[in-house]
Amino acid sequence: MVKVAISGILGTMGNTLKIKALEDKDVFLVGGFDRLLADGVVTDINNLPLCDVIIDFSSPVVLETLLDYAVVHKIALVLATTGYDEKHFDLIEKASKKIYLARGVMV
Repeated sequence: MVKVAISGILGTMGNTLKIKALEDKDVFLVGGFDRLLADGVVTDINNLPLCDVIIDFSSPVVLETLLDYAVVHKIALVLATTGYDEKHFDLIEKASKKIYLARGVMV
């Protein structure tokens, strides 16, 4: 069973992923990270339960925090957020040398 956390869990895509994760017997949703508190959601990523992978549907504003947390805890990261700039891409490239990292590409 894969332990998953969702960044941006209270948004449209994050909530959709939450629903799908809860339906999948091979996935254990440990919780989420977002700007607002809710049941099973933290606003400080350091309070997020450890997991195998974080799936991010948040905003480029939290990218550096996510990357730092994932690298320190050796957690795989799936980035599904848009709006990155060159600084963000440089941070992603550096982190990808230390952890498994996948990023969606918009075409």
